[in-house]
Amino acid sequence: MRVSTVITALLFSLLHRTAQCLKPNDEINVTYIMDKSEFYNFTNTPDAYTIVKFYTTWCSHCKTLKPIFEELASSFSHENKAGGKPQVNFIEVNCEVFGNSLCSSLPGFPIIHVIKPKVGSDAEIDVADNDVVPETVQPESLWNRILHKVWKPKADKHNFVEPERIVEFAGKRDGPTIRRFIETIVAKTLEEETINTVLDPSSGCASENDLCMLGKSYISELETSGALSHTDNKYETDVSTLSKERTKLQNMQRNLDLGSEDEEMKQKVKNIRFLSQVLNHLEDATVCHTKDEL
Repeated sequence: MRVSTVITALLFSLLHRTAQCLKPNDEINVTYIMDKSEFYNFTNTPDAYTIVKFYTTWCSHCKTLKPIFEELASSFSHENKAGGKPQVNFIEVNCEVFGNSLCSSLPGFPIIHVIKPKVGSDAEIDVADNDVVPETVQPESLWNRILHKVWKPKADKHNFVEPERIVEFAGKRDGPTIRRFIETIVAKTLEEETINTVLDPSSGCASENDLCMLGKSYISELETSGALSHTDNKYETDVSTLSKERTKLQNMQRNLDLGSEDEEMKQKVKNIRFLSQVLNHLEDATVCHTKDEL
């Protein structure tokens, strides 16, 4: 990239951020990233999902996406303020500024990533304490160092994002499609966290998490019947037992009207599908444990 292009992009970035800073806080729904540390502050925040738009100023599709992305951010911002749902933050990265670092592996533009929050031990990772720095961390360019000095971002010890937390959007770039994608990722992640809690004998459920309590009750029934046991904070069973339990759930589901609009019926279907996922996770753990023994 020519130096003049980088300078132009840098000046554009500074003007964009300055204009953003002049807006009232409740009108800022998309954060314009000015520094890599700021990027990692967002993407490594526990309990918050980060929606990242990577773009360039010369990309026509990026210009088309801009108002759609901002409208989405606004709608999620209202939901964030209302509470009751996971925090969803929207940020945008100008790849003319961060082309050699944050954008180096991207195939084209625009690109949207949904980055899932750090949870558990992941939140304690400190690259500064490691001997090997991940390949995703690139040396700062001269212009990024200047940018860092100008804006003085707060220090952040987390300077990479685990690949397993990144989900790339590949659908039609319209508001409803992107929203469904985000909501699906959030729902699946929450389900995964709930199942992990269910299958951890030492963990309890939040009082408002009905699915978690349902799962714990189901696990307790399996233990009482002798189909399941637990040692060392993990449950143990065998594949044949799981197969029998899965058949029972499938028979229960056959007796339900899957197309019913009745809320009670829909909840029953949801519950059975959740318990089936619990069995899937139990089976995966059992197969892995068997392979380890072999």
